[in-house]
Order: sequence, then C-alpha cells, then structure tokens
Amino acid sequence: MLHEEELKNVKMEQLLKEAEFMGLQSQINPHFLFNTLNIIARTSMFENAENTTKLILYLSAIFRYNLESQSDYITLSKEIEITEKYIYIQKYRFGDRLKFDVQCNVNTDQVYVPRFTLQPLVENAIIHGIEPKESGGSLRVKVFSKNDKIQLRIIDNGTGIPFDRKVKILNSSGDPYKGHTTGIGITNVMTRLRKYLSNDECFKIYSKERLGTIVTLTFPKKDVDKLA
Repeated sequence: MLHEEELKNVKMEQLLKEAEFMGLQSQINPHFLFNTLNIIARTSMFENAENTTKLILYLSAIFRYNLESQSDYITLSKEIEITEKYIYIQKYRFGDRLKFDVQCNVNTDQVYVPRFTLQPLVENAIIHGIEPKESGGSLRVKVFSKNDKIQLRIIDNGTGIPFDRKVKILNSSGDPYKGHTTGIGITNVMTRLRKYLSNDECFKIYSKERLGTIVTLTFPKKDVDKLA
C-alpha cells in the first residue's frame, strides 16, 4: 500500500510539473514567435527583400494585436488597419482572385468596437465565401452614419451562406465558420456585440447562395460614445 501511495505521489508530481511546463510554454511561445518574426524581418530588410519584410512585419503586427488583450474595446480605425494588413497577406495567396476596398464617411478614430470585430468577419468571407469560387471575388467594408447610428457592413459576392447555417449562427446554436487566424467565428463576434451593446438587432446577416453575403453591424452613437 505504501509503495502504491509513493507511486501515486510521484505520478502526481510528474503531472504537476508537466502542467507547469505547459503553462510556461503558453506564456513563452507567443513572445518567442513574435520576436523571431521581427528578427526575420530585419534580416530580410538587410537582404533587400522588401516584399518579404512587409509580409513578416504585417504578420507580426497581427500577432501583436492578438496578444494585446488588456482592452475590451479598440477604435474602428485600428480594426480596419489590422484588417488591411491581413488582406495584404492574403492577396499574396489569392492574387487577382481577391479584390478588397474600404469605403468610409465617418471618423473611425472616434468609433469604438470590441477587439477583433472586423477581421474575423472579413476572414470568414474570404475563406467560406470567396475561396471556394474558382474566379475569386470582391470584398468591401463600408462604414457610414445613418440617423443616430453608425453602420459597418462587410459585403462579398462569394458563395453565400446556406439558410440552415445562417439560422444556426443567428441563434448562437453552432458556428461552422471559424477564422483560421484567431479561431474567432461569426457567432463569437455576434455574441460579444450583443452583450456589449445589449441589443440583439445590432448584428444582421443577409445572404443568398451563389450571390454573396452582407453582414451589418449597427452601433448607436450614444453607446459608441460611452465605450470611448
């Protein structure tokens, strides 16, 4: 019995050490990767590999943004900036198959949104809407003021979302569309927006198969001001 108890204690100690090591890994690895990316970027800069340098710096910026979780809210201008860096990287993969533009008539420095609101929606549109099309497609982000509200729309002419999947997303009963970069899916973005704005109507999806999808986010100006 004593021998068995000793074995259990040894096993428990091993498990605790493994857990401690894994916890340490989770703290070190992101920073190690981030620093390594910067080293590679500097090296490619010295080698006059401008495109490679830009790709690495943009990836590093996205990675840093993912690590910065101190604030729940961020300016929409910062969200757009990170999304444009993500698009720059993706255009190297898709080439002319991916067209992207931003149309904005509001001061996005004064609009606050939950962190990682825009990029996951853009990524989902690319992966699940545009990538399956051999010819590719177009993606547009529109930000505009309407009455006492600010609307953010992500518009694509991709394959569209099947009706049953759209219902599941809107009912928060499962999200088949999760982003590869952050692991954040449409349902995650929707749930956070509804929670922060206390409004179920702030997130809408209009989609037609083979024609495309429009995701509309609505922010009452008074709520946006309170987030600042």
